[in-house]
Amino acid sequence: MSKRVIYTSPTKPSEIRQADKENIDPNKNRRLPRKKHSKSRLALLNVANTIRVLPVRRSLRFSDEAAEVPAEQLENNDKKESKSQASPAMETSSSFNADYNNSALFRGDTDFTRAIHSMIKAVMFRDTGTVFFTENGMKITVEDYQYVQANVFVQRAMFNDYVLFGSGVDFRIKLPMFCECLNFLGSSTSGNGPRLELSYMRDGAPLRLILEECGVVTDCRIKTLRPEDYVEFDFSADKITCKVIMKPDFLRDAFLDVDSSSEYLELKIDAGKGFTIAATGPTGDVKTEFPRNSDVIEIFSCSESQHRKFRMNLLKPAVKALQLANKVSIRLDNKGFLSIQYMIDFNGETSFIELLLYCVTLFFALNTSQETDTANDEQKNPGIVMRINRLGIDYVKRQALDIFRSQMALIDWNAALKNMMLVKLPLIDARLIHLSPASKFDFSVLSPSSIRLAVTNMDMAVQLSERWNLLSFLTSNDHGASVVCYVKSLQVLLDVELYRPRNGKGIQLKTGNCIATSDSFRVNAVHAYSFERLVNSIGSAFNKLIQSTVQRRICTQVKHLIDGPFNEQLMNIANKVNLILPEMNVQSNGSLWNSKRALIEGMMLDYGLVREPYLHENAIITMHSGEISWQGNGGTPFSPNQIITSLEMNDRMLNVFISEYVINSLLYALWKKGAFNATVNKNTVPHLSQLMSSNCYLGMCLGDVVSLAGVPDVSEDEEFEIFITAEKPPEMLFQDGLAKFISYNKATLHSNKHGPLFHFTGTTVGYMSLQVLDGSSIFGKLNITKVRIANHPNSVYKLGNMQLDFVSSITQTVLQQLSDDVCSNGLNLPKQNGLSLGRAQINVVGNSLKVDLDFQFDQHILEEFGIKLPEIRTADLF
Repeated sequence: MSKRVIYTSPTKPSEIRQADKENIDPNKNRRLPRKKHSKSRLALLNVANTIRVLPVRRSLRFSDEAAEVPAEQLENNDKKESKSQASPAMETSSSFNADYNNSALFRGDTDFTRAIHSMIKAVMFRDTGTVFFTENGMKITVEDYQYVQANVFVQRAMFNDYVLFGSGVDFRIKLPMFCECLNFLGSSTSGNGPRLELSYMRDGAPLRLILEECGVVTDCRIKTLRPEDYVEFDFSADKITCKVIMKPDFLRDAFLDVDSSSEYLELKIDAGKGFTIAATGPTGDVKTEFPRNSDVIEIFSCSESQHRKFRMNLLKPAVKALQLANKVSIRLDNKGFLSIQYMIDFNGETSFIELLLYCVTLFFALNTSQETDTANDEQKNPGIVMRINRLGIDYVKRQALDIFRSQMALIDWNAALKNMMLVKLPLIDARLIHLSPASKFDFSVLSPSSIRLAVTNMDMAVQLSERWNLLSFLTSNDHGASVVCYVKSLQVLLDVELYRPRNGKGIQLKTGNCIATSDSFRVNAVHAYSFERLVNSIGSAFNKLIQSTVQRRICTQVKHLIDGPFNEQLMNIANKVNLILPEMNVQSNGSLWNSKRALIEGMMLDYGLVREPYLHENAIITMHSGEISWQGNGGTPFSPNQIITSLEMNDRMLNVFISEYVINSLLYALWKKGAFNATVNKNTVPHLSQLMSSNCYLGMCLGDVVSLAGVPDVSEDEEFEIFITAEKPPEMLFQDGLAKFISYNKATLHSNKHGPLFHFTGTTVGYMSLQVLDGSSIFGKLNITKVRIANHPNSVYKLGNMQLDFVSSITQTVLQQLSDDVCSNGLNLPKQNGLSLGRAQINVVGNSLKVDLDFQFDQHILEEFGIKLPEIRTADLF
């Protein structure tokens, strides 16, 4: 089981007031940092001069939804063991049943049932939450996509009895069921609700709730779930730049004034002016200002002005909690991390709700310690993030090792030994007389950007023979003198760093430490008589000299090959690729789509790196530009936002996170090329030919609309066209699990006899859904949900509301037809050059499109980028 971090208690109201006077942060030591525990039963965690001893959690096995513990097992617990683990200082009197007095990990009772229920309801934006019982009280944590976290703190003082065995207990629970149990006696006449008794027997056991009022007793047991890791938000006191403590009612009114359809909420804290909330929505702009000297604001502290933008859907829990608060504290740090604390008073007892909100980018979440190579290198947000998971790493590893083995088998070792391992002596021939191939090939990841390659356990024997028997005077035979070198367990370890070259977008390799060792290295001279005796007499020194030379020669040659030919191949890899490949089989019979097809095929995706690659033993992460432009020329006038998504892994080899920027750069490039300008007539949209005339068999056609608007002399054979022009680029927004499409157009209704008649402006809204069939074909559906048409001020004639609705319906039909043409045949995942993708699944997560898939490739792909070992060249140095 993963190790957990126990929270300490939140700040008390008196501490907030005192801290503001003394200009210190009362929450300095609120949370213990996550550290690896030792193997012993106890681990010491040192936090700012405070040392706390935490027991390492026992390793238990139980399913995700732990089964309910039988009553018989609960009643027969070993009381002696429980007593020996209890902390005498924490034991108090209890009115619980005797069966639970000495065996539960936690037990307590409180009269603030209604308060606990209200606070949990305020933050219940997910069904599952984590419950913590610590020595400071009870805490409930709720997370969503690991970028927003809400914490409910119930102080220990709110409990009549509070008994905790050990330093902490945590488990997950279904919050709707928890709230329903707390509200069973909802008609309670007492102010705080019924009396509540809580008990938790052991890891995996259900949470027991007993509610009692006026002799009516309700006994509930809720199954618990295994605790999971949660996000450690880095919100330290020294990074806080702005803090505002104010009355909650006014803040709540400001939030409610914002249009719920607004995408973003802006928070601006100006050191000289005050606190401002602003938002822009379809119905207009809203702005609420709180001057720093306002009676609404109790404390205002700002060392650096902040102007941050947050998504509205992330702030919804903040509005609910304001209904309970007596005071609210808003804090921002220098990275835009937002913390909102709510102080809630219940009959003289104080509790807290805390909302932590941060737009987490994949880079900063996974690679916070990595620094840029140069201060002048601008760190851009990635448009696409690719993460190869452990399954993908293992697959690539197996393929690479198979290729390495096959390449090793093809080596002309006699030639390689002369060039690679030995000093080049023209009077000596080298011949391999024995070889035991390496029994182990491996590579491992060294975070954050290096790979270690290892070749181990190779045995060989090499004979070095003189040419032309120049030493024959030392021997009486004709065999000639020779030396045999025996190498036992040769091992080569090499560290290779992956980096992004300055002002470049590709990957380059840089060799680091290289170590070549062997268990033994022995040299014997044969058929040399006097020379043989001489060599063998100084064997130890001679062996050491030859061994160091061979080892240095191996590393020199390996570094030469990687830093030279291999990097040259990497530099030649293109960083841009056509968006539509022939292998994708994109087809459509629609005339509107076919007229735009050439534009789509001319778009190119830039997948060059914008950050250094990040390597971990369980994942390799690369961050790419993601810009789509015409012929790859760039020019997109906006940049990617931070990617907000879930970092949860699954059973796929590869996760691809595609931000809104990628889609919007495509829409911008198409808009620049006029792709969204269309002419609607009987030829481009044949099934609307009846509507586009003045004489039709339908209830109403455009001729009738024109006549009703006051256009004179409309003939029966008159034909009409609609010219649609996009005023600005369309937008794609990922939110709430959906892809929202918005376009802004103007249109002109043209007659073949009267010329331009009407001018309109319009807004179109649709929602895109994607699905994968057979794991390899992507099908999409854009549902046009709203088309709003209005008369343009410069229009000669004006349409009434009824006629505008009719034109809107025609426009919606045309746009729906165009989208159906594009999506009708789907998109096949590319299969080219031996690379194939499959088992794909697509979801909108946060503000990104998350694509999970598997991949396979033929070995010749790696061979193209691999070192041709049989073609080993001689290094200049050794």
